[in-house]
Amino acid sequence: MALKPEILSSFSGGINLTGQPLNIGENDLLDCKNMYPVAAGYLVGRGEQVNYSPFAIDANPVKSLYRFYKQSGQGITLAASGISVYRIDDTTGAPTPILGGQTFIPRFSFTTWSSKDKAYMVNNVGSMVSYDGTAASVISAAPIGSQIEMYLDRLYILQPNFVAFSDLSVDDVWQGAALLNIADNKGGTGQFLKAANNSLICGKTSGLWRLQGSPLLGNVFRQYSDVGCVSAWSADVVTTMSNGQVIPAGVIFGGKDGIYITDGANVTLVSNKINPVFSGYFKGAVGKYYPKLRQYFYSLDAAGGANATMWVGTNIDMVGSQIAWTEYTGFNCDSFATFDGINDGGQLLAGLSTNGIIRKLDTGIQDVGTDYTCSLTTRYLGNPLQNQQVRWLKPVFDATKTVQYQIDYFQKQLSAGSVTSDIPTGIWDSGTWDIGAWGGTSFNSSRTSVLDYKYGRYYSTKISNTGDGSLFKFFSLAVEWRSKDRRFYDVFTLNPDV
Repeated sequence: MALKPEILSSFSGGINLTGQPLNIGENDLLDCKNMYPVAAGYLVGRGEQVNYSPFAIDANPVKSLYRFYKQSGQGITLAASGISVYRIDDTTGAPTPILGGQTFIPRFSFTTWSSKDKAYMVNNVGSMVSYDGTAASVISAAPIGSQIEMYLDRLYILQPNFVAFSDLSVDDVWQGAALLNIADNKGGTGQFLKAANNSLICGKTSGLWRLQGSPLLGNVFRQYSDVGCVSAWSADVVTTMSNGQVIPAGVIFGGKDGIYITDGANVTLVSNKINPVFSGYFKGAVGKYYPKLRQYFYSLDAAGGANATMWVGTNIDMVGSQIAWTEYTGFNCDSFATFDGINDGGQLLAGLSTNGIIRKLDTGIQDVGTDYTCSLTTRYLGNPLQNQQVRWLKPVFDATKTVQYQIDYFQKQLSAGSVTSDIPTGIWDSGTWDIGAWGGTSFNSSRTSVLDYKYGRYYSTKISNTGDGSLFKFFSLAVEWRSKDRRFYDVFTLNPDV
């Protein structure tokens, strides 16, 4: 008869903070930092951060980033910081001002009109500006607004309770008397304006609106949800692939009590498992959808200061059924841009909230030359009727640097409450924890004895690795324990089916 281990082989659920530690899902984790699950269910360390610009644009945060594509396929990186908008050299990272003397404002909103070969920008203070890659031009005929979007050969500009639109195929004639009304009796104000799923979607603090009808026949915004958006710059378009084409499928955004996704008709809460994070309204949060890994980066600061906390949702889908949330440390992001043109490689850039530096994300194993730690904490395992002692661990992973483990006993012996034992804290291939000679980058055929004479009703294992970053992959963990009956005699758990 063989001993029966407990085997954890999928971590696709990500972190679950919503329930008791003993009641989370089979594939959930108590904690996970700087890692994310792939479709197969195992965990991979995140990529590094490297400076994209060799020095700060100025002393202020990079409040806006945008990648503008010319019809030729040329990509142009634009960044707003302080009182200016800059063009960033993709080779040297050097900034060149294209629009200066602006009032200190929170953000610029950008959109591209491909047939005109121009990018357009608004900042809720000055007039709309167009940029053709050579010169910036002020278009004073356009109304002032906070966000701009291109939809069906017209430009649309968002105001607190109205949406303005240009005449068909022109950018300098606007229907001033034909503003589209989005006012409501709750006092909501406009937050985002995005085109997705063949719809123009407007998010307010008090709900969601969808454009219906034709401008020639009398179009109108109709409210379809009471779910509001509290952080205008957390909204971004989620894309899918269909027949080789990139399709804008919906919009993901931060609401009062979590992250939501909408296709212009339906709204789904997709942050259910981390809802305790949303203890307040994160009005200054920013977000970005990263198509390369189907991830959503959500950067916030709970105290209302510079954004310094990062949650990442992986495997984004429109119904929220597959999304797994993990936390990334060491990120201070205030703006994002993706390089997804025909001549780009899907890179993700971020502007820092602490100074004017731009960084490239997800590229290697260090953060600007410094190691970071990847870690996971399993759900609790055990039996509420018996004290147990971990007998051995068998991890399956790939790593080139030290991997550490720590066991947390819950309700140790028969005591009440949570008891954590910091011992044993072992290091693979070091000290007394080995039972054999280990070597190479994958210890997938060895098991480690951890007889530590500690008992608890439940236990959880933390695994961590520093120095490997995206090279660290964790596949599974097998755990075997022995238990004691009430008279504290050893009782080994046997598999009756073997």
